[in-house]
Amino acid sequence: MSDGLMTADVTVSFGVSARPEEDLSISLDEKKNREYYAVENKTSFFPNEVAFLKVISSSSEPFQLYTSLGSARISQNNVFYEFIENVSFELSKEGKLQHTPHSTVNYKWLSRPGTGLSFVDNKIFLSQKAVALLQCEYRTIGTRVSLNVSESQISEEMKIEEQIPVIVVVVQGNRVAYIAVNYEGEGVSNPIPVHLRILDFCSDLVIGDVDVYVDEKFVGKTNSQGTLYLGMMYPETVHTLLMTKEGYVNSDLDVLYNDSFTVPRSSDVGGTE
Repeated sequence: MSDGLMTADVTVSFGVSARPEEDLSISLDEKKNREYYAVENKTSFFPNEVAFLKVISSSSEPFQLYTSLGSARISQNNVFYEFIENVSFELSKEGKLQHTPHSTVNYKWLSRPGTGLSFVDNKIFLSQKAVALLQCEYRTIGTRVSLNVSESQISEEMKIEEQIPVIVVVVQGNRVAYIAVNYEGEGVSNPIPVHLRILDFCSDLVIGDVDVYVDEKFVGKTNSQGTLYLGMMYPETVHTLLMTKEGYVNSDLDVLYNDSFTVPRSSDVGGTE
């Protein structure tokens, strides 16, 4: 007591606030695989084919990649991925999205609507408890990863199996996520020599001196007979194709179906421009 006033000592604790729960996931990049191979729902791959994966994390901390076979590397950062999720409220006021949105969340109630809806990071809050189902559509930012497994890395013992699961692990701090990507084993054909032949769409004449890109890599120019050796490829594999030549519209800008090709059982592959 001092000067007739009562005093009291107050002790408080001050520290770092609790970190929010962070998500980490790795999965097939369905959209990129569909665009690259022109195949819907591609879930297995042949040796020498690249499998595109997506890593999504709420943390900006660098991550490491490990594989049981082949190699995985980051091929593109800051990729927008779209998600549609159904979030259920079971007599509760809170729900949670799988990932943190990096866009406006478009939503609609698939049941009787809840009240006082709000979004904070990947959390959803209602003003009152409800039993309800909410559909949310949003975009988030992730990292594209490419997985490569060559024919030489697959042993004869592995080829006995119908499919070879390749495990890809992503490690970020003390968090771990993984995926098994299937590569074809039993029945994998031997690679065959592939020659590309380019014809003029209107005249059906061969075109020489055409710049050719396969799987986004420049492989050479067609000769005077309009042909180019592409190398050894596996039958029934799909490859992207880009052809450019002065005086012609680039093949990725025209309306012809010539942006990809599938290696047939024969070693001759025809193309048009």
